[in-house]
Amino acid sequence: MNDKNLELEQNIISFILNEQTKQGLMQKDIARTSGLSESTVSRIMNGNGLLTLKTVQQLAEALGYTVSIELKPIL
Repeated sequence: MNDKNLELEQNIISFILNEQTKQGLMQKDIARTSGLSESTVSRIMNGNGLLTLKTVQQLAEALGYTVSIELKPIL
C-alpha cells in the first residue's frame, strides 16, 4: 500500500472513530447497524481489517452518513 492510500485509510478510520465517540456508540452498535461482524469492525478500527469501498459505505451508513467519491486527474 502506498503512502497516499495509507493516509486515506487512516483518515477514514479516524473519522469513523471520532463519529463513534461523538455519537456515544460502541463497536457492537456499529456492527449491528452496518451488518458487519463485531470482529470485522474491531479489526478495521484497529487498522488491521480490509477496508473496502463496500465496508466504508456500510460503516458510514451505520453512522448516518453517505459516501461520495471524487475522481480527479493526476497532475
